[in-house]
Amino acid sequence: LYVGWLGYSQALLVRSGQPVHLMSPHKPEREDERRRIEDLGGCVLFLGVWRVNGSISVSRAIGDSSFKPFVSSEADVSRISLNGEEEYLVLACDGLWDVLTPSQVISFVYRHSKSSPDGLSDIAVGLVNAAQDSGSSDNISVIVVLFKTSLSPPKA
Repeated sequence: LYVGWLGYSQALLVRSGQPVHLMSPHKPEREDERRRIEDLGGCVLFLGVWRVNGSISVSRAIGDSSFKPFVSSEADVSRISLNGEEEYLVLACDGLWDVLTPSQVISFVYRHSKSSPDGLSDIAVGLVNAAQDSGSSDNISVIVVLFKTSLSPPKA
């Protein structure tokens, strides 16, 4: 499985009820991102959150051309070998991940996979609603991809 990303969006792969780390969001406070920005002549400032040149709080993105070259459009790519124990993948933007932990998402998907007659769409909409109920005021996009029809309960 190859995952390419820019910005805050994250992918959560669940294997046998456990999260598998696939990516790290592009935030200016990451040491490697901060160094890249500063090497290009930009700066990273803390103004409530870490910001590139005191303005934008993401260090890589599609668009945002006025912030180039400091906000890069070069994606990171990770590769993970699948072993057949993968159950599902949740792709979501920071509107979800800022308010729900991977453990909460795993528990939610498991609970709702048992009770959701319409499947993936209901689970994705349910995660959006859970993020809103948890106080997210950001945009929230969620995609759920099932690899198996029967899911393992989350492990403590």
